[in-house]
Amino acid sequence: MHLVPDEELERLAVEHGPGSYHAVMLAELRERRAKDEQVYCFQLGEVLVVSPMPTPEEEAQLELAYQATRHMKGSKFIADLIAVLGEAEEVASICWVCSRCSEMVVSDDLIPAPAKCMLCGGIAFKKAG
Repeated sequence: MHLVPDEELERLAVEHGPGSYHAVMLAELRERRAKDEQVYCFQLGEVLVVSPMPTPEEEAQLELAYQATRHMKGSKFIADLIAVLGEAEEVASICWVCSRCSEMVVSDDLIPAPAKCMLCGGIAFKKAG
């Protein structure tokens, strides 16, 4: 996981166009900073995350969750799970718990992945029980 400098994110947003993933992340970064939030853009593999500076523990949790998700996407387990449960639109939402504030985060994504808590900006990746 590494910090993406603002200038780099701006360059990528211009390069890829106004509707691109990079442009959306740049807009989120600017919007949250306009609310006086101390947030930064981080890259974890091909994923960009706008959040406060993570603690070393949060960074390790993100890395572990990312690695697990990366390995699962092409796995036979996921293919079998989709075959049994159906496509994602047919599957019930999954609830995750934010590691920072314990807020519930709902995801319709069949593959577990870190999700951003809308309340505190923390990372939600522990499945709610």
